[in-house]
Order: sequence, then C-alpha cells, then structure tokens
Amino acid sequence: MIWALHDQNAGVRKAAVSAVGGFADDETLPELLPAVHDCDWEVRRAAAAILGEFPANKIAVFALRQALRDENTDVVREALTSLGKGHGPVDEDLEKFLSHPLADLRLAAAKAIGEIGETGSRVRLATLLQDSDPGVARAALKAISRLESQESRAA
Repeated sequence: MIWALHDQNAGVRKAAVSAVGGFADDETLPELLPAVHDCDWEVRRAAAAILGEFPANKIAVFALRQALRDENTDVVREALTSLGKGHGPVDEDLEKFLSHPLADLRLAAAKAIGEIGETGSRVRLATLLQDSDPGVARAALKAISRLESQESRAA
C-alpha cells in the first residue's frame, strides 16, 4: 500500500494516505509526511487529518504546524482540528486563526484551543463571544467552559 502514496493519480494517493494512516504507528509516519506537501489539496487535507492520530509525535506536530500555512483553507481547517487532538502548545501560530476573516477557521481554532486545554488562552477566546458568526461564538463559549472545567478540576 505504501507504493500508492507515490501514484500519479491524486485520488489513489488520497486513498493511500487514509489507508496507511489507519495504522497510525511510528513506522508509517515517515511515509505519510510527504503527503502534507502534495500538489493536490485533497491529499494534503487527508494527510493533515491522519496526522491528528499521532498526538505524542513531535514530527507530526511540526508537519501539522506547517500545514497551517497551506494556501487551501480546507487543509488549514483540518490541521487546526488535528492540532486540537492534544497537539499543544497554543501559540501565536494557532491563536492568529481566532481573528481570521473566515468564520470556519475561527471556529476550528476556537475548538482546537479548547481541546488542547491551555487556560492562558481564555482571554483570547473571550473576544470571540461577540463574533458575528453564531457558530464561532458558540465554539468559543464551549472552549472557555472546557478550560474553566479543567481549571476547577486542577484546583
């Protein structure tokens, strides 16, 4: 199946990323990393989704942070979602999406930050409570609630 990651057909490469990534082990990770830079955005999006299955791997986190710079917003949204699966820390690269012009990316960033659980982000999330998009405001409220819940459990 690894050979299919290098197929000429983007659909085959996308399917291969999903299939190989389904194993989600450190042996398959090096084979998946080039897909983050594939010429086809759907392959890159699939790679960003699969890399979320490697929550403790610093190389996967680095690749996901690179994907935040992708020209395609679907890839960026998937990278934000994957980073929210425990791939901290929350930093400027992630927080800048809280003020992105696209509501989908603000929403994904708010969810990711809430999932990561760094309580220092609560002030930045609070700015989204008045967002013009109700989905973004709800996501920010849920993220803040999650952070407050984590704080109260830690106390």
